[in-house]
Amino acid sequence: MKKSMFAVLAFIVAGAGLWISPYWSMSGLAVAALDGDSYGMGEHVDFPALRENLKGQLTARMTEELSSGESNGFQAIGVALGMMMVDKMIDQFVTPAGLAALVKKNIPQVTERPSRVTVTYRLLAQSDMTWSNTSRVHFGSADDNAARFVFQRSFVSWKLIGIEMPGDALKN
Repeated sequence: MKKSMFAVLAFIVAGAGLWISPYWSMSGLAVAALDGDSYGMGEHVDFPALRENLKGQLTARMTEELSSGESNGFQAIGVALGMMMVDKMIDQFVTPAGLAALVKKNIPQVTERPSRVTVTYRLLAQSDMTWSNTSRVHFGSADDNAARFVFQRSFVSWKLIGIEMPGDALKN
């Protein structure tokens, strides 16, 4: 009887750990961003996968714009030049230091840094997280007006592998 109770308890703890672990990873990324800690951000982001994700989205949007038939010749040339520059721009800016600087510049400065536990609790209470499978989760609303953060599990840790941009984020 004790062995079966222990097994059930272990199963419940493992399930709770699996469920809360993406929130813990997202909170680690948020705290590192608040601190401007590029090394801390590097622990929570798979930069090669994130770069490929962003390059693919930008290239697809530019190709869509070019093939829409609504652009004039100068716009088409601009889009074609932009497509050539996407790879180099993404490689240049999507780095631990680049993301830390971008986030630190664009978030309001706080006088008191929240703890990781506090950030995790806030994420649990306010965040919209969906599981696409047992190894991938999406943080953010599923509507087209907000970016979504995609995390993928690697054994027991989670890393940011993509940012799904809103439908009209790159228009014009």
